[in-house]
Amino acid sequence: MESPLDPTLKKTNAFDVAELPPAPRSVSALATLTLLLKSTPSSGFGQFFLTVSMIFVLVFCGFGKTGTAIYEKLGTWEPYADGVIVSCESTGVSVNGRQCQAIRFSGQSPDDSSSFEGVSYTFRRLDPGEEVAIERKKGTRDVLRVEGTSIAGLGSLKEQLIVIAFLSVFFLIGAIMGVILPLREGLRTLKILKNGDAAYGSYDKTDDTGARINDVPVCKVSFNYVTSSFDERVAVVRTLDPQKLIEQPNYPLLYLPDRPKDYVLLNSLPDGVTLKPNEGFQASLRKLLPRLILATIIIAEFAGTYVLSTKIDRAVFSVASAAEAPERPGESGDVDEELPP
Repeated sequence: MESPLDPTLKKTNAFDVAELPPAPRSVSALATLTLLLKSTPSSGFGQFFLTVSMIFVLVFCGFGKTGTAIYEKLGTWEPYADGVIVSCESTGVSVNGRQCQAIRFSGQSPDDSSSFEGVSYTFRRLDPGEEVAIERKKGTRDVLRVEGTSIAGLGSLKEQLIVIAFLSVFFLIGAIMGVILPLREGLRTLKILKNGDAAYGSYDKTDDTGARINDVPVCKVSFNYVTSSFDERVAVVRTLDPQKLIEQPNYPLLYLPDRPKDYVLLNSLPDGVTLKPNEGFQASLRKLLPRLILATIIIAEFAGTYVLSTKIDRAVFSVASAAEAPERPGESGDVDEELPP
């Protein structure tokens, strides 16, 4: 087997330490985004997993109105009026085998100045025509519910806890792998690219970490390097493609002079990041585009979940309440004409 350092292989290296500008170096906006989105081997899988997870969050927490359930839980509810059940229909959603019911109700305001209609949700059936007590959220005029039910589409916050806990597990896996770890590693790498000292590493060994992503083993590749103060250090890179690193003609790296354990092997930078001689690091929009599309979808899913989950089904009043439109003398439908004396 030929040595990866054999000059007859005539390989080139995209990163030449001699072409590095002095610190602090420039890192373009595209290169920065690439580092923040693609700095770990699991970032792509994590972002895809988060995108899929957010679909379920959007459906259950968005249409189930988890934000509304939190709003409901934090408020104080007070008796408002007597009402009657108009209809009780299944929403088509079930939790633990129980069907969620949409309860439509109506009634008269306490001063009889207007009638109201509204909807609330519960996992028990109520019979049409059944008389019920109507509650109002303190500080509001039209946020009403049947006593013992919820204004949220999947019931009260307590009733949604199982769904929330289940979705949170998948959401956190995607968020950690696709956002938190790449963001942390990307910020660290960004600092090193801007301010690091250059060195060359020598290949030491490759180990299997035991972890796998899409059934591809994550390997740990080790390189030895010496700092400008002659300290011997080891740089370890986790990758899904160790041969791509090992077969390079040399192994340039950057490290922080005041913190040599913070380093980055330039050949291990995310695909698309390049060095423009004597200027700085740049990146290709084409190679970043798939991740930008995923990021846009995730942001849209977050926004949709927030809008849907905080939308409140408010009661509809048939006429303005007395508080809003008090009847004035002479404005009633029947006017007594004053007879002349």
